[in-house]
Amino acid sequence: MPFDHDKKMCLEKLATIDKSRKGDVDEAILPLVKTINSTRDFYTTSSCAGRIQVLTDSEGKKKNEVAWLFSSHDMVDVKVLKEALVSLPEETVWFRVEAPIIHLAARDLDGASRMLKLANEAGIRRTAIISFGKKVILELMVPEKMDTLLAKDGKLLVDDNYLAELVSAANNKLERSRKGIKKLKLLLQKDSY
Repeated sequence: MPFDHDKKMCLEKLATIDKSRKGDVDEAILPLVKTINSTRDFYTTSSCAGRIQVLTDSEGKKKNEVAWLFSSHDMVDVKVLKEALVSLPEETVWFRVEAPIIHLAARDLDGASRMLKLANEAGIRRTAIISFGKKVILELMVPEKMDTLLAKDGKLLVDDNYLAELVSAANNKLERSRKGIKKLKLLLQKDSY
């Protein structure tokens, strides 16, 4: 069957070649990825557990042209973040919380519908079937993201108090999103696909 063959090939590639900048599956999303990949009707094609970043302006640039000044898939300490902001480029610099995202293939539309329902129940509200072609591909995204201008022309635009509030809000968003990831894993195990 094409789905089973595609799943086998994708999981073999995932085990050996990871094209992300980090180079491997994020620790915080790995239990969910393993649960999805152990099911009969689904497999992951890509994933990110969400992260807190400081990066140069991405407007009109390709992903690999954006400079990452700071990136963490874990909660952030404001002192560590401040160390990353000591030397700022002349470009516009943004503080960003990227939401967890999972792309996965479903055996069929019935399975895709079941997965979307479980994801919604887990609090993962930005869900969609993004391809009906040769494969049924779903996108699951936790709606916890944030972007704010941080620096311009080599100068920080916020004071220490605002930076501390920003980090606190970012950590809260990351923590809430991790709860959705864990809940989806539990729902999948309970539903025993």
